[in-house]
Amino acid sequence: MNNKEPEINFKSLFIPFTTKKAIIIIFVVGLIVFLNTLFNSFVLDDNPQIIRNPNISSITTIPNLFINQEGGQETMNYYRPLPFVFYTLAHSISSENPFPYHLIQLLFYITNAILVFLILRKFLNLKLAFFLSLLFLIHPINEEVAAYLANLQDVLFLFFGLISLLILWKNSKKTTYLLFANICLLLSIFSKETGILFFIIAFTYVYLFNKNRLLLHSIFSFLMGLAYIALRIASHTPLQKSAILPIMQLSFWQRMLNIPAIVFYYLQTFIFPKNLVVYHSWVIKNISFGSFFLPLFIDLIFLFIIFVFSFFVIRKAKKETKIVIFFLIWFLLGIIAHSQIILLDSTVADRFFYFPFVGLLALGGLFLQNLKFSKKLLIILSAVSICILIIFTIKTIVRNQNWQNQSILLVHDEKTEGNNYLIELLYGNDLIKNGKNKEAILHIKKAIALYPQSSRAWTSLGSLYYSEGKIAPAKKAYIYSISLEKDYFATYENLGLLIKDHDSPATARDFLRKATIMFPNSWKLWYYRFIVEYKLGNYNDSLLSAKNYFLLNQNAQSYNIYLYLLQKRPIHIE
Repeated sequence: MNNKEPEINFKSLFIPFTTKKAIIIIFVVGLIVFLNTLFNSFVLDDNPQIIRNPNISSITTIPNLFINQEGGQETMNYYRPLPFVFYTLAHSISSENPFPYHLIQLLFYITNAILVFLILRKFLNLKLAFFLSLLFLIHPINEEVAAYLANLQDVLFLFFGLISLLILWKNSKKTTYLLFANICLLLSIFSKETGILFFIIAFTYVYLFNKNRLLLHSIFSFLMGLAYIALRIASHTPLQKSAILPIMQLSFWQRMLNIPAIVFYYLQTFIFPKNLVVYHSWVIKNISFGSFFLPLFIDLIFLFIIFVFSFFVIRKAKKETKIVIFFLIWFLLGIIAHSQIILLDSTVADRFFYFPFVGLLALGGLFLQNLKFSKKLLIILSAVSICILIIFTIKTIVRNQNWQNQSILLVHDEKTEGNNYLIELLYGNDLIKNGKNKEAILHIKKAIALYPQSSRAWTSLGSLYYSEGKIAPAKKAYIYSISLEKDYFATYENLGLLIKDHDSPATARDFLRKATIMFPNSWKLWYYRFIVEYKLGNYNDSLLSAKNYFLLNQNAQSYNIYLYLLQKRPIHIE
């Protein structure tokens, strides 16, 4: 008797199409599309958050991340400890190789797409949920979240928020489920402040679908909120941020003028993700047809369509009323939170659409599921959908290549959006770093022309002058920078170096003593102060400075300086 082995062919890999197969395909597609990001370098904010961050150098420092500011002087403006926990874990694998950092971020990013699929699968058919999840995975507007290591915060806050929602969706009567869901909410807000949106979303879900658990859920959420507030206060993280971008200098009502253009940007980029850049610094200061009324009109039409689609679904399937209301709140909440009603540190950012995108996909899926298509039309729509996925995939893979290193990224983005203040400034700084001062000064001055109140640009101009030996213009630029922003540490570091080398020791001592009080986490300022105090023969002050220099920047030089001072051995200083 002949026993034939079952045949395995390409068709059997997909048919019958199951939830398990869908998850595997999402995972594999994610790896293929974002494979080239794994070999990209550290860029932009990756450097202060990872390369120059002393607090991620050892796993033993992980508990301290939750009660201390995030690390060195460069990463003190936000209380987001959880991303730094994962940076620390990646650092323990390889401190200077970006591969483990990218791998961790990509795995979380792909997992988020799978979690979105599992949520959509609760109320959508398998194929529709699968398509929408793939769209979420490969859409170019989300590419920055996967490729930019500094955006691990966005990946994590969504991950823990979605986990919390899936736990709540079980509608279990077990208190431990409710507690664990709220712990995930806490982890979400530990990842990024935007995690507070999931507290609102979770409350909305319990209110709509499991009202008898609302009181207990609210108590747990309140306790998690208290824990977050207590730890944030203990960390001494400042609430007010420096006006890095023009939008941050505008009043509330001036920012309101930007809302139509901001919402339009997200709609436009969602439908036609054409010119992607890492930062946006434009602002709308005057009402005009093109900058205010036209985007407002388009925004209102889009919102009208969303509400019409929602009412259509409710009318067609009344049992889905609550789920429509839930995701309508999700989408609107996400858009409102990122429209500058609450001051944000960027006019728009592609990563800001990561949260509302989920709500929009759910609403779109509910609408499509309640439409009836002929077989012929369904084939056409399927073909169009596949074409859209292919086009977006190619766009995303190409954009991934821009992140190979900082210079490639900034060259591309500066060509794409030439009147972008922040990109001009960063490009100019990158050119200074690469010794191309003649090119750099053009971009630094252009950044100043676009945003004259930028202390960062004036500091960069001072650094460029100083590197060329132009001491007086450099000092003038630094002092003007401080007049614009009194709490930017880099200006004080640069001016401290200049004064140390070119002013009297007494003048340098007075300046550096004040500067180290203002910026106690700047190892450079403590190092400069040590040199000045030592030259002036102030043993106790030089010992204090050397100690802080060593604690903040533990290397052979700082260790030897501190050790020699403790032993009262002479130190040669040029």
